Amino acid sequence: ELDGAAAGANVFTVAKADLAAAKSVKLRIPAGASALIRIDGGGSLTLQSIGFDLGDTPPQRILFTGCSLTSVKLQAIGFPGTLLAPLADVEHDSAVLT
Repeated sequence: ELDGAAAGANVFTVAKADLAAAKSVKLRIPAGASALIRIDGGGSLTLQSIGFDLGDTPPQRILFTGCSLTSVKLQAIGFPGTLLAPLADVEHDSAVLT
């Protein structure tokens, strides 16, 4: 669960292994706020069948960054927000990107 209280930017750091193992991600931030979710760790990341509960936060206010990732695979997932992983090859299978 990611809980933020800032009216502007809420910054979270999540370990790559924890995100890969998650079955759900719950995000709670104030109305009008944004979330920056830093993925800590490099190499490959596969996200599969994760449920995202954003509350009232629209996906355009969410940015995931994985600056050390070299590959990202999104599988059977509705992925909310923007993913910034400049070094990564990104592959998706049955994924919906919003």
